[in-house]
Amino acid sequence: MLRIPPLPPHERVIWEGRSAWADQAILFIFMGAAALRLLVALRYGQWLTAVLYTFAMIFFLAIGAVFRYAVYYQITAQRIRIFTGWWRFHIREIPLSQVLSVHVKRELFNRWLNVGGLEVELKERDGQSVLLKGVPDPDRIERQMTPLLSSPSIHA
Repeated sequence: MLRIPPLPPHERVIWEGRSAWADQAILFIFMGAAALRLLVALRYGQWLTAVLYTFAMIFFLAIGAVFRYAVYYQITAQRIRIFTGWWRFHIREIPLSQVLSVHVKRELFNRWLNVGGLEVELKERDGQSVLLKGVPDPDRIERQMTPLLSSPSIHA
């Protein structure tokens, strides 16, 4: 289980959480197609085919779980923290003073489900960027972060 080191009491959290299940919408479409084929196989007594489609559904669910549970994000008024890993995890902290800009990136299904990625462009390394995937309501988070990037208090 992931144990997150605590933040200082004065640090305001804007958003924290894992990638949303809705970010894996395409996998759920494949799972639905596999479920329909599974039902057809069961109806006509094709037991081997039914077992294969059951395994396919489990496989798609496992892929979604890997993407969801391998990363945890914390966005505060002072920094962005990215926790990656399963049993042992790596913490990457990005102070907002090192962030040049934040932009929302979305794919087709993600627009319908109000989920997207936050592309965080850094000041260092020729505008290198970090993508926070599967963030629910990314427009709201972008609106909350943008004034903080121009705030002189984080640059001190």
